[in-house]
Amino acid sequence: PVDISVAYTTADVEANATVAEGATVAAQNAHVTARNDDSFDTSVSVIALGTGSAGIAAAIADGYTTDANAHFGASLSAVLDDPTTTNVDESQTSANSLIVEAESMTSKDSVSASTTVGAGLLVRFFTAPVADALSAVKGKFASVFDAINVIKFGASIALTLDETHTASATIGGDPAHAPTIRANQVAVVANTLDQGVRSNADSST
Repeated sequence: PVDISVAYTTADVEANATVAEGATVAAQNAHVTARNDDSFDTSVSVIALGTGSAGIAAAIADGYTTDANAHFGASLSAVLDDPTTTNVDESQTSANSLIVEAESMTSKDSVSASTTVGAGLLVRFFTAPVADALSAVKGKFASVFDAINVIKFGASIALTLDETHTASATIGGDPAHAPTIRANQVAVVANTLDQGVRSNADSST
């Protein structure tokens, strides 16, 4: 008998935070954030004990895509513009801060496959006494046991295909409609993290 197992995963994760062009925002502090927090784990195992002759395990992570986009296209000040007011001190109308932040954070990105065919080390530890007890019988019927003995085959595959992790943080937009931003502090930040990357495949017979 042949035991085959396949684990296949795919993911498309997107986070968007947008303040559209043409808008006017009055605030002391403006913070626009788009964030993904992801954890991916694809695993499969095949255990073909006893008379099992072959085992194949395949774990495939295909096309993971994570994307975070933060965009601020509006005009910003501490107070709304009043066209009837003149000689306004700009320092009094400026917002304290504008922060536009995009983060695509993957804490785990693991793919693993394992195959065990026949009696592995753990199984042999527990079955060794029985094997010893049957050794005399096997000696008498050696030719029969040799005839039914088969080759043990185990294979494992762990694949990661076409991953894309991106983050984008922007301000402004169409040059013809550029916003007016009055803020003492402006930060535009984009972070991409892909950690805990593992791709493991093992087999034993």
